[in-house]
Amino acid sequence: MGNLAHFDLTALIERHGLHHFVETGTGQGQGLLHAARFNFRTLRSCDIEPSLAHTVSRHIASDSRISVVTEQSPVFLRWACRLLPRDEPILFWLDAHFPGADYGIRGYGGEPDEGTRLPLPQELALIANLRPEGRDVILIDDLRIWLDAPFASGNLPADVRPFCPRKRDASFFAEKLGATHDVSFDYANEGYVTALPKEKVLAC
Repeated sequence: MGNLAHFDLTALIERHGLHHFVETGTGQGQGLLHAARFNFRTLRSCDIEPSLAHTVSRHIASDSRISVVTEQSPVFLRWACRLLPRDEPILFWLDAHFPGADYGIRGYGGEPDEGTRLPLPQELALIANLRPEGRDVILIDDLRIWLDAPFASGNLPADVRPFCPRKRDASFFAEKLGATHDVSFDYANEGYVTALPKEKVLAC
């Protein structure tokens, strides 16, 4: 599980004029609660596991900016991207994978459909298609799902690898986002991906 606090959100918000926070993979709400400390106009999150979404919803009921729904992340992102104005940049925190596995609800192979188990390629394609201006900031957790590298927490455990794509390949990050974003890898914790708008996009 990654940590949104790893990133300097103040600097990202100020530089890129971020107005909204959109998260896939609510989990126990750590990322959402951290983001709520900042002056986002809206904060939206989804989790495919109803028990997780319901528990977090109860804890954040007093903050009217926040909504948490039970939904598959591609469906949720399609809705969120169409709902939020395209001229108001979003901070995306993409952390949906292995539904419920980190919380003992299901095993890592408990979801038989790979697209549901590892929805990130679909998520990035949706963002690229529905937010083509490329002004959003995209932060992604668990890079080690997609490649081996000197991660601080070590590479992916052997018992989890069978539930990853047969060909683990991180090239799709640049393929999906490279036209509008500068993509970089960070090997802290389980690994992060940062996609920042290219300077020419910012100047538009």
